[in-house]
Amino acid sequence: MAVANSGVATRSRPAVWSGAIGNVVVEDHPVNVTAISFNGGAGGGTFRIFDNATTNTGNVIYSQTLIANQIDTVLFPVPLKARNGITINASAALGVGSIHAF
Repeated sequence: MAVANSGVATRSRPAVWSGAIGNVVVEDHPVNVTAISFNGGAGGGTFRIFDNATTNTGNVIYSQTLIANQIDTVLFPVPLKARNGITINASAALGVGSIHAF
């Protein structure tokens, strides 16, 4: 399970997350997301990234579905702005990944 990062950064830094099916709060403050990495785990699944620091409600800023054991990294040349923080909602029990944000 990820621990929310409350710090302020001037350059992109990774915030790793993992966990069971459900919600993981990765950032609890406004951030600019420059990249997202996913590993679908043994069963694959859908990952939704919410602009929210508590639950999987509000605006979905990115979503992706992966098959079993698929690994993918998405780079954003123009960062995605999350005004409230980042919550990841995963349908994959073994899904892991990271976001890079500042």
